[in-house]
Amino acid sequence: MKLLLTFIVFLGFHNPAHTFEPKDIQRPTPEQKLEYRLKYIIKDQTKSEPGLNDRVESLFPEWRIVKNIKELNQKNIFQAKVDTLPWSDDYWPIYKGILGARYSDEEFDRISAWDEAHQYILRKDAQSIFQRQNSETINNLSPSEKYDLLFSDKKQVLTKNMWERGKRYFERSNDGYIETWMGICHGWAPASIMIPRPKKAIEVMSFNGKQKITFYPSDIKALASLLWANAEFEKNFIGTRCRQRGPEGRNCHDSNPATFHLALLNSVGLHQKSFIIDARYDYEVWNQPLISYSFEYFPPQKRDTTDTFEKSLLKLTDYPDDPYKKHRSQKAAYIVGVKMKITYGVESDPVQRQTDTPEYDVSNNAFYQYDLELDKDFKIVGGEWYSRNHPDFLWRPQMNAQALSSSDYVLLNETKWDGKTPLRKEISELASEASRTGEPLAYIVNSLIALAQ
Repeated sequence: MKLLLTFIVFLGFHNPAHTFEPKDIQRPTPEQKLEYRLKYIIKDQTKSEPGLNDRVESLFPEWRIVKNIKELNQKNIFQAKVDTLPWSDDYWPIYKGILGARYSDEEFDRISAWDEAHQYILRKDAQSIFQRQNSETINNLSPSEKYDLLFSDKKQVLTKNMWERGKRYFERSNDGYIETWMGICHGWAPASIMIPRPKKAIEVMSFNGKQKITFYPSDIKALASLLWANAEFEKNFIGTRCRQRGPEGRNCHDSNPATFHLALLNSVGLHQKSFIIDARYDYEVWNQPLISYSFEYFPPQKRDTTDTFEKSLLKLTDYPDDPYKKHRSQKAAYIVGVKMKITYGVESDPVQRQTDTPEYDVSNNAFYQYDLELDKDFKIVGGEWYSRNHPDFLWRPQMNAQALSSSDYVLLNETKWDGKTPLRKEISELASEASRTGEPLAYIVNSLIALAQ
């Protein structure tokens, strides 16, 4: 689904060379103090505890995180669902041209290679199609081509950017193959939980003031996904992407079960709010928004059963055959097994529908088994996955985050476009400028969404 561009604030968290020695505390400079403090923590950190980049508090800094398992049990949140469902949309794969894909063109849709798709678009270019003024063929253009026609019929700036992005992958590949999983799911996932669903098709005026263009819900969702993929917005991110094609051992056990469990129960359970997981454990990245969860406890030494919390709880001193003994947190006094089922939103093929409702959304289930480590006061302090199938990382847009292109900041107080007249010249120029970096104007996208309610 597309590589999520992440930032790493500190390097070497898993580097064994980072140890704390007495010489390290001799007259540290101010710049070294944070590094030394981190090294000290890392020395005492076991694999079974959440890492410094995997703290649930970093994902939800605005909430008090409930970590005591008995307190969580008392809240009766063994199953929960978000209050607003994320909407489904395509991940707009790179090999099809991202938003340059003419999804309603049957001939184009049969093409499976990037270079063939690109040549098809060059042969049947949007400018020529628009000049014929045939509404049906114009409405079958791609989302980016329709967007470009709101302010010009010649430049096609956003569409060119879409194909240029694919060209870079195509030229780097020895055989011209672009992996089919790569797209903009890192934009769709946050957009689906932050942006209202476009409920209906709309007609808006093109740049020439004569020809109207129909934007279907799929077109509007595509532009929203691209905006949230390429524009800046504030986000919280924990965990680390696994970059191994065949993950082995513990290197890809990035999101700790304790972090995952606490994120689910505190966000979906206590606040009914979604967040995003990378649903694959390997090098591919599939960003998926959470919808719901349900779980049961089981005794760690009897994985094929489920039981009450009290009967599933196990003292570590009573478990000499613990296969994860050497990885347990030094704070752990008990462990308890968890069988977790989650439901998350997944992508759907774009179609030309007049209306869009939750009945068209698509979801998938995932099942995880893990244990949770509890300290003497029953606070969750760590855990172990019982299989390789688990999320790599978790993230979410910050509360009230807005995705804004580099050209949107001068339009923050602008009244939304009504679509009845062409965009003003200065807005068209800003849209063209933002398109050069693959960013649709949030001003235009949000106006289309408002019209589609």
